[in-house]
Amino acid sequence: MRLTRPKPALPTKVWKNAPSEFAIGIYTGSSPIAIAPSAHVRNPVFTAADITDFPASFVADPFVARDTNGWYLFFEALNAVTRQGDIAVATSRDGLKWTYKQVVLDEPFHLSYPQVFQWGTHWYMLPEAARSGQVRLYRATEFPWKWAFVTNLLDGAYVDTSLLHHDGRWWLFATPHHSWKTLSLFSSDQLTGPWEPHPCSPIIVNNSHIARPGGRMVVYEGTPIRYTQDDDPTYANALHAFRITSLTPHGYSEEPVAQDPLLCAAGTGWNGLGMHQIDPVPIAPEQWRAYVDGVGAARPAHWTDAAFTNGMHLDGLSVRPAKVRAGQPVYLQFFWTHSQTNATPLTVFAHFGRNRKERIFQFDVPLASGRDYYETLITVPTNAPAGPYEIRLGLFLTQTGQKIPAKGHSCTKGTVRLRRILEVLP
Repeated sequence: MRLTRPKPALPTKVWKNAPSEFAIGIYTGSSPIAIAPSAHVRNPVFTAADITDFPASFVADPFVARDTNGWYLFFEALNAVTRQGDIAVATSRDGLKWTYKQVVLDEPFHLSYPQVFQWGTHWYMLPEAARSGQVRLYRATEFPWKWAFVTNLLDGAYVDTSLLHHDGRWWLFATPHHSWKTLSLFSSDQLTGPWEPHPCSPIIVNNSHIARPGGRMVVYEGTPIRYTQDDDPTYANALHAFRITSLTPHGYSEEPVAQDPLLCAAGTGWNGLGMHQIDPVPIAPEQWRAYVDGVGAARPAHWTDAAFTNGMHLDGLSVRPAKVRAGQPVYLQFFWTHSQTNATPLTVFAHFGRNRKERIFQFDVPLASGRDYYETLITVPTNAPAGPYEIRLGLFLTQTGQKIPAKGHSCTKGTVRLRRILEVLP
């Protein structure tokens, strides 16, 4: 691995009303139950800002696959326009540095948790499709780009359903969508079923700390390892791991591993609020790489020092995707600090152009009183010329139209000005 320089320290402020966001990172360790951040990896390795063909709110649920052509990272990408999760893929030569490619599975319903695995000569995917009311199995018709529905393994709304093949039998662990405190177990002689409930099912009852699956199950030193996300007191705050000490058609038992929780919130940064999922991969003897996701408070991609004369500060903003074609939507996030309560209605204006004098398109939106965070979707006009764009942004009084001046290094003539913030592609 190539040693990278640490990023400069940025403010640790959390903005009121700002959403939490998932991102994907890489941990390493000597086993799938002994992993930690590595000084050789700059996390996160993949974020919503890496999505190039639509505005993404976050990326989550990483699962990796390898073949002779390289590495593939499958994940949920939440579309900021449709508010629906789709399954997308990124590629890599070494499994460390990733390049986004495209969405590979888009259904009329929300998808996430794309467990990808090879069985025989085929690649399969078992994504979460709880809103369809089914546990749906897909097979690649052109790996990794195209997938076709094979069959419904189970009827019912289950989340983060996880497969394991062990001792010549298939095992399926699933949590009902209506109860994250419960874990059910099913088994089958064949991947495509029929699937039958295990006589010990449900194997977890009334425990949201350890019920919901939290990643691909692996067999380590002959023993299956079950990962689970901790959803109490908050969603996805930590990950636990269990050794399955008995898994037979008639019995089930497990015990926690020594490192418990296996992963937890870092307190700040991309995983400051929690850890959510893991996909561990053996790299060499006693060397494992784990693809994980974490959740942290949303932060601006572009920082500013703009101070308005009414006491408000624009701390920064994010633009996704940063490169678009004319006619495509763009997702903008604004991060403010209120030094005093503003009772007077305010409106934000934003002008886009290729230079300070040009205004190719613009938008005006009311600024909700007392909110530190605001997001909006805009569409780049179909006739917008190609090239790098800057944004000129400011405030005015809604009732009178009077502009409120701003000062700071990021300001020009009382207006916030950020160059090359968006590129319209030819």
